[in-house]
Amino acid sequence: SWYSVIHTPPQDVPSYFDEFRRVLTPGGHLLLGFFESGDDPVTEFDHKVVTAYRWPIEDLAKMAAEAGFAEVGRMLREPREGERFRQGRLLMRRDS
Repeated sequence: SWYSVIHTPPQDVPSYFDEFRRVLTPGGHLLLGFFESGDDPVTEFDHKVVTAYRWPIEDLAKMAAEAGFAEVGRMLREPREGERFRQGRLLMRRDS
């Protein structure tokens, strides 16, 4: 799910994790890419297409766990030249 949840209103994101779980077989993996908000809460920002959101990595990891995913790994990358925000990655495995 590469940068798909950034365009989802925060109240709808838990249903996305439910759907990810539904379509993955037990043991299947989900790789989530998103813009990370650091110590800030979910933060709205302007995007070329539509309003988007930056997320604290902990919040997304918690939602994933609540939907039945086990965290396998995470990564944060500081913005490179020309980028506005830190990048977040979560690798998760669907529990049985």
